[in-house]
Amino acid sequence: MSEEIVQSFKKMFEEKIDINVKNKWFSSKYLKIDCCPEVIFNISIQRITDYIFNVKVTKFFTKPATALIELTINSQIRRQYITNWTDDVIFENFSLSFDNDVRPQKEGFLNNYRYQSRIRTYRVTISGDITCDVKIRVKNNEEFPAHKVFLASSSSVFKKMLTTDMKESRDKCINLPELDSDTVNELLHFLYYGKLDKASDNGAILFELVKAADMYLISDLKRVCDVLLSRLLTSENVISLLEISGTYKLPIVRQQSLIFIANHVDVLFEEEI
Repeated sequence: MSEEIVQSFKKMFEEKIDINVKNKWFSSKYLKIDCCPEVIFNISIQRITDYIFNVKVTKFFTKPATALIELTINSQIRRQYITNWTDDVIFENFSLSFDNDVRPQKEGFLNNYRYQSRIRTYRVTISGDITCDVKIRVKNNEEFPAHKVFLASSSSVFKKMLTTDMKESRDKCINLPELDSDTVNELLHFLYYGKLDKASDNGAILFELVKAADMYLISDLKRVCDVLLSRLLTSENVISLLEISGTYKLPIVRQQSLIFIANHVDVLFEEEI
């Protein structure tokens, strides 16, 4: 991965927050990101138990936004990709560490003890990125904000577009006119999360994703679509899926299609008649 892309992705904020009471939200000061100074937001921490806490990210402008929110806390990395960010975003169940622990001390005689209250100082270091540095333009000129580092790390085709002196790198825009918005929504969800969102049982979108994965060399996406399409075989689509499996090299779809045809020869023959 290009070091330039990595560094541009790591234009992050850092803040430390002391939290000492359970179930109460503790806020940091308002923060501005150097590379996106118009974005003002707040980070809050809520301690759930002695070792578990939640983090809340609040933005202070009403217009819906598309963003990647990435938090790194005590070496734990969490991220959420949000296409319509309006409400608070909450990250749950981070493990907590603390700077010191003054445990109860016993004083007095025999069974008479006076305990010193337990005092713990928690310090949480947060780093993150909520900025998009490239956009994807699809059918009807609809645009989707995205991040170069995710696109480049997932596809060698995207990487070449974004790390060499190509039009896409100069314009900070990748044109995919052959794809519609539903397909690109699923594509981005897969690149950010490693799984599909709503297309698992939608054959039409899965087929479009197969074509995109084949064109832009996104092998992981292609393998997932191969598995999912093989589960959607019917007597109405088995022949077309068998043809698709040959065109786009989908071994699981091909194998399951041949098995399906062998097991349903009579039905398929009657339908042809």
